[in-house]
Amino acid sequence: MESPLQSLFGCQSAMLVMLYLFHHGELYPAGMARDMRLSCDQVQRQLDKFAFAGFLVSKRVGAKRIYEFNPEQTGIKELKRLLKAFHDALPKDEQRSLFPARERPASRRR
Repeated sequence: MESPLQSLFGCQSAMLVMLYLFHHGELYPAGMARDMRLSCDQVQRQLDKFAFAGFLVSKRVGAKRIYEFNPEQTGIKELKRLLKAFHDALPKDEQRSLFPARERPASRRR
């Protein structure tokens, strides 16, 4: 059965992108795709859609493009409150499964 949040966003990948972004605060497409077992193309399509609508902004950090909520967008606080309600309603084991703890890359020794 489809969740109300999935119905609102239109598909599961859109819902997962927004919940993942809410949980972590920022994301880069390849990292999210790996964590969520989605294709990079699926994730990027959703990010492009939300960025075009003005809900997300991105910045370059090294070779990666990082996405985050656009604090200037009208209604972003309300959207984040809605995402928080659905995020917090998830059982803790499902949260751990959906949003694995991110690890920092190992430092390179020279």
